[in-house]
Amino acid sequence: NESEQTKAELEKILTAHRNFSERDDDYQRIAVEEQDNDLDKTFVDLARVLDLDKKEDEKIKLTKEKLEDIISDTRTIVLRQKRIFDRPRPKHLTDFHDINMVPEKLKTSHTPAYPSGHAFQSHIIAMVLSEKYPEDKDVFFELAKEITDNRVTAGVHYPSDSAAGIELAKILYDKLDLDKIDI
Repeated sequence: NESEQTKAELEKILTAHRNFSERDDDYQRIAVEEQDNDLDKTFVDLARVLDLDKKEDEKIKLTKEKLEDIISDTRTIVLRQKRIFDRPRPKHLTDFHDINMVPEKLKTSHTPAYPSGHAFQSHIIAMVLSEKYPEDKDVFFELAKEITDNRVTAGVHYPSDSAAGIELAKILYDKLDLDKIDI
C-alpha cells in the first residue's frame, strides 16, 4: 500500500478518472452505474442485441435467472479472496500518496479491492457464454473488458486488481461446476 507500485497505479487511475470525469456525454457514467448495480443484466442486454440477427433456433435467450448460479458461486469465491488479501480501495490511499481524486460512489465498492470481483465474474460469464456461442466470443470478452476497465476508470480498482480477477477466472473456470447452468 505504501509502495511505489501502488502510487504508480493510483496515478494511472487518476488519469483514467480525469478523462472519465471530463466527458461531455453520459454513456460511460451510465454504463459504470448499470454494470455496478446489475452485472448479469449487462450480459442479458448484450445477448438480446445479438439475438436480433439470429434465427429463432440460434438465439441465446439469456435471462438473469440463468446467470444467478454463476453470480452466486463466483461472488462467494471472490469475497473469500478479498478477505484474504484485504487490499484497501484506491480511495483509502489517495491521501497517503498525495493524489487528489474522488472515485465514483458505487454500491459494490465497499469490500476490499483485490481481486476485482467484476473482472472475475464478467470473465467467467464471458467464458461460459463463449463455450456455448463461440461465434460471439469476441463480443462477450469485449464486454467483460469494458466492465473491468470501467471499474478502474471509476476509481474503485487498481489495474492489478483487475488483472488478478481475470487471472482468477482463467485458473478457476475449469474447476467450477458449470454443468448446472442451463444456458
